Amino acid sequence: MTLFVVGLIAGVFHPIGLTPAGLATGIFVALVHLVFITMMSAIPAAAVIWITRVLHVRSVAVFAVCGAAIGWLGQRLITPWPDTTIWSYVLAGLVAGCAYWLVAVRRGLGN
Repeated sequence: MTLFVVGLIAGVFHPIGLTPAGLATGIFVALVHLVFITMMSAIPAAAVIWITRVLHVRSVAVFAVCGAAIGWLGQRLITPWPDTTIWSYVLAGLVAGCAYWLVAVRRGLGN
């Protein structure tokens, strides 16, 4: 999303202006970025879920820390601006880990 916004602003202030081709390219790059972040998050999350099921881990702290670490890792590997948007992904991962614990582990669906 950050890349799309930067490209959109650059396109608007470019001498030629924002062209349909430039907008389409920006949307395509943003979608590729989204798919890559999703895959960089889904694969480690599935591994954490599998490991915690095998080891019978039910602590909310484990899921929160793992979610935050996955959010950090997913954004840190691909962002061109490492310190600007990373904390929102860490927080989102922490919330996602807590939400998974609340829905699947606490209610007994993760057994």
